[in-house]
Amino acid sequence: MRRTLLALAASLALLVAGVPGADPAAAITGGDEADDGEWPWQVAMFVGDEQWCGGSLLTYEIVLTAAHCTDGLGVSDIEVFAGSVDLSDRDTGQQRGVEAIRQHEDYDAAEIRNDIAILVLDEPFDEADGVEPVSLPDPDTAARLTAGGDPAYVTGFGATSEGDGGSDVLLEASIDIVDDGRCRSEYAQDGSNVFTDTQVCAGRERGHVDACFGDSGGPLVVPGDSSESEWLLVGIVSWGAGCGRAFRPTVYTQVAAFTEWLADNGAGTPDGSRFSTDDPIRVPAVGSRGKAGPYPSTVEVDDFDGELQEVAVELQGVTHGRPRDLDVWLVAPDGTVVTLVSDAGGTTSLEDRTLVVVVGGPDASDGPLPIQIGATDLGGDDAQRKGRRAVADLGALEGVDPVGDWRLLVADDEERFSGSIDGWSLILN
Repeated sequence: MRRTLLALAASLALLVAGVPGADPAAAITGGDEADDGEWPWQVAMFVGDEQWCGGSLLTYEIVLTAAHCTDGLGVSDIEVFAGSVDLSDRDTGQQRGVEAIRQHEDYDAAEIRNDIAILVLDEPFDEADGVEPVSLPDPDTAARLTAGGDPAYVTGFGATSEGDGGSDVLLEASIDIVDDGRCRSEYAQDGSNVFTDTQVCAGRERGHVDACFGDSGGPLVVPGDSSESEWLLVGIVSWGAGCGRAFRPTVYTQVAAFTEWLADNGAGTPDGSRFSTDDPIRVPAVGSRGKAGPYPSTVEVDDFDGELQEVAVELQGVTHGRPRDLDVWLVAPDGTVVTLVSDAGGTTSLEDRTLVVVVGGPDASDGPLPIQIGATDLGGDDAQRKGRRAVADLGALEGVDPVGDWRLLVADDEERFSGSIDGWSLILN
């Protein structure tokens, strides 16, 4: 990636701030050029005309990056580019502005801890070749796939070696997850701390292949359990001692350690006890207007300890020709009804999307739509899109005994369009 003077100054500031030998990482050293369409969640952050950092698409309007990439910047300073592996021809991709920056409230520039931030775009990226959100693993899966020696890939437009400029073409590098204890020990020799409860290390033992200057904020992904065609985001490029040095792997923010923070800030699915069904729902059951089939769809909660504080519903594989026609209600075991979605979407069709609706939780507010931002892009105009930041208050569900059958009621209230839902999960905290 290109290393601007502004970015270099930021790196030096972090260096002086108290992490000996640590420098926010920037570009790929020893990597290969990515093919068109590869790593479609990779974005480039621009400050002015210079590529500044990387990031990952969590949805078509939410970007995950590093806090040190956003620290001190305003929304008007940043443009986000996606959809092409070649920055020299930006007409082949898409560019968006930023509506909001959500930097971790406990980001520590001196220790480079909690190095995570979210960018909310001013307009979602269009679905197209080369533009696709990345999947997030749950914490247990992430832990299983990030043991020492496990394979991983890092990508970015950063420098190809220390002192060099960035790459116009997206680079990829195959590296390995480094054992926590080894990483801590190696950096302790430099007087640097690695906090393995929220960080993960990756690289090559003998160096040469690594993230470098300008790759900051970009993705570290691992192959999922099912096949290598499914990639899971486990890390955010954070810092390291130079680029490609032996026994000094890059340190990444461990994404799974921030599952709740992501959910609270509108990205990802809340953690909690999950109860699911994969029985498909046709919307409507017949024709293009009316109740879905089945009506209701049921999930049984057989056991739950403690007081109910938050309820989340995750709808998987949502497909519909006009999402604003959808109405969705949740019925608790005692018969309490909560409206999850009602005329909330726009007129742009959805295909195989995941929607998360949160009831309660720390960010509950009185906004117009009880839909957590980042769960999906339901389409609609700017007012509707901004409304999806709202989270419904726990309200009527407070004090409800969650054990028993929870019912999901789905209907289509207009003619012409129809759709389906592949399954749904109830997540209780």
